Amino acid sequence: AHIELAAKIKAVVFDKTGTLTEGNLEVARLQPAEGVELAELLQVATSTEYHSNHPAAAAMKRLAKEAGIDWEDPQSYTEVAGKGVEATYAGSICRVGRQTWLEECGLHTGGMAEGLNADDTAGMSVVFVSRDDRVLGWIGLRDAIRTVAKEAITQLRGLGVSKCCMVTGDIDRVAQLVGGKIGITDIQSACLPQDKVAFVEKLKAEGDLVAVVGDGVNDGPALAAGDIGIAMGAIGSDVAVQSASVALMNNDLRRIPFFISLARRTRILMNQNLALGLGFIILGLYFSVLGYIDPVVAAVLHSVGSLMILFNSARLVRAGEELQTQEPRPLSRNENA
Repeated sequence: AHIELAAKIKAVVFDKTGTLTEGNLEVARLQPAEGVELAELLQVATSTEYHSNHPAAAAMKRLAKEAGIDWEDPQSYTEVAGKGVEATYAGSICRVGRQTWLEECGLHTGGMAEGLNADDTAGMSVVFVSRDDRVLGWIGLRDAIRTVAKEAITQLRGLGVSKCCMVTGDIDRVAQLVGGKIGITDIQSACLPQDKVAFVEKLKAEGDLVAVVGDGVNDGPALAAGDIGIAMGAIGSDVAVQSASVALMNNDLRRIPFFISLARRTRILMNQNLALGLGFIILGLYFSVLGYIDPVVAAVLHSVGSLMILFNSARLVRAGEELQTQEPRPLSRNENA
């Protein structure tokens, strides 16, 4: 059923982080508030993210380890889907997440956000850090775009996929930068998990068969909502893989247009084999009625027909050999700039 649906896909919705990008975030900037030390900002962030498996949390912990900063297990931990995490640490309520989420919690981030539109923060994903009623600062993270992302988008359009879209929880400035580099113009930014689902449902309501590609826990609902869900199996979360219809065994995005192309070729071969098989049966019946075929010849012709179908199907055996078996080299930081 999934192969048949994949052959008819007309819209593909991509997550950004970990799908169109490598998912190997690095801390690019620490911006503490006045009176807050860099070490304090990073320690609160890593302690709050202690139980998180998000790439941003991993990047903060790597930097803290390199700097010799210890983080502690919080007394309580809550993950707010698509917004951030909240933890009780050293007797204080600490939060790490979106600027808008902290403002929803009654914290004022305006003063800290003034420098976010500067050129030196272009392309950074930003998370804000707070303790109790004070914003301690923000942390900027960078991620490399996958080298084959643009090629994969071009191949999809060559296959007649009319809509290639990107949905992300990141801010619009970062989303537009990534989309511009890989050729995606239909971009939905600052999305919560339910917003991603709503966008997928909107495309389906317009009559498109939709494939959704993602890797994270937040992508699970959208993957399940699509006609076809494709998980980045090599790095995808368990939730993403379980929610998807198909899991890629490596992170080469060119496997997606290959999958659609393979589905279409498979459908063509199925129709050819069906016509070939029925043709042999009808001809066999016709000539047997006329007395030209005895049981021995009929058995031979039956085997010949089966072999023709087998050899016709074998044309798919070597499909995809041109794709690399290893993940392509990621772009350097300078190449992504």
